[in-house]
Amino acid sequence: MPPIRSFPVARLLLLPTIVVLGAGVPVARADAPPELTEAEFLARFERAEPRLAALATRVERDRAAVVEAGQRPDPAVAVDREEVFASGAALPEHTVRLSWPIDLAGRRGDRIQAAAGAVAATEAAIELDRWRLVVDALAAYYEGAAARARLTVLRDARASFDTAMAVVRARATAGEASGYDVTRLEVELGGYDDLIIEAEGDLARTRKQIAVLVGKPDAIFDAADAIVTAAPGDDPAAALARQRGDYRAAALREQAATLELVATRRSWLPILTLTGGLKVADLGDDSAWGYVAGVALELPLFDHHAGARARALAERGAWRAEQAVIEWTATTQIDLARAELARRRDQASAHDASQVARLADLLRQAETAYREGERPIAELLEAYRTAREVRLRSLAIQQAIRRTQLELWRAQGHR
Repeated sequence: MPPIRSFPVARLLLLPTIVVLGAGVPVARADAPPELTEAEFLARFERAEPRLAALATRVERDRAAVVEAGQRPDPAVAVDREEVFASGAALPEHTVRLSWPIDLAGRRGDRIQAAAGAVAATEAAIELDRWRLVVDALAAYYEGAAARARLTVLRDARASFDTAMAVVRARATAGEASGYDVTRLEVELGGYDDLIIEAEGDLARTRKQIAVLVGKPDAIFDAADAIVTAAPGDDPAAALARQRGDYRAAALREQAATLELVATRRSWLPILTLTGGLKVADLGDDSAWGYVAGVALELPLFDHHAGARARALAERGAWRAEQAVIEWTATTQIDLARAELARRRDQASAHDASQVARLADLLRQAETAYREGERPIAELLEAYRTAREVRLRSLAIQQAIRRTQLELWRAQGHR
């Protein structure tokens, strides 16, 4: 079969190789919606997400408890009238007393520290809850980036196929190719169109999801950032687990329980009540003035705060156990995610070396064999399909790496 002179097919079939190297970078289109970088997306998400605002209210409740714990006991004012009778005459007495309780055990300071610790614990727990919401949002963002990249791969593959179609039709017109080749290519193009329609549906869904997350449900947005992952650090997994918000919250709760326990152990110190006031006695034709003063102490004969002490001990033990559970669980999750991430990275490297790097030769050989009549159109089509699937597989591996990295971030409690 004579060589093709109407179009440089060899150059044409090198085009998918270029797409392979830049599959993660979508091609700009005139009808493309506004793009959001990851930073822009997160900034808008944090302003729009109502659950983040709801988390903040938990801290406000605990801060109110700090104010409540710092309140000193109010003094009490009492007005008494006493009347005695002597020789048939009434002798009334009026007393105005002011009482002020004083906590000798210093329980107020312990309550303030415990309440402040509860605020810090809540803030730490909220930090983890907030981060998990962010990770979920990032997962949706990068699903959009992957859907966009997949559509780009399919559209670029179809564009190269359109050009090949023109070449085969020219050959058929010149009598160098059969009508079967043209029909077979048209059927293959229909398959590409079907894949593109499906990919467009996936992209439309992810665009809408991104818009909802940034508080613009009536709009659509594209994820501008490509799926690129960074290698994890080499910090020990247990050390990373102890940095998590829920671990730090449990540690702070344990400290608050310890303060409560210390306070209950000083329960033998009574509350001192000081009393002072003015007393007026009616002596008939005259009045007598004086004062009243007193000291009152609680006698802890029956209430030794045993229940509060037992509760504080139980709380401290429970939060210590919670720390151990969190550390073990988070360490396991971090180790598993790191191992999976390393495996996926090795898989990506092997895939690029064994398959992506060979696409140029594969397509060149398939084009040459078809042009020289050594192989049928089916083998040329198979080469195109292989190149397309290799590119899509490369994208899927990168997407799996990103998902694994998000799981690692979730386990760590931070990026």
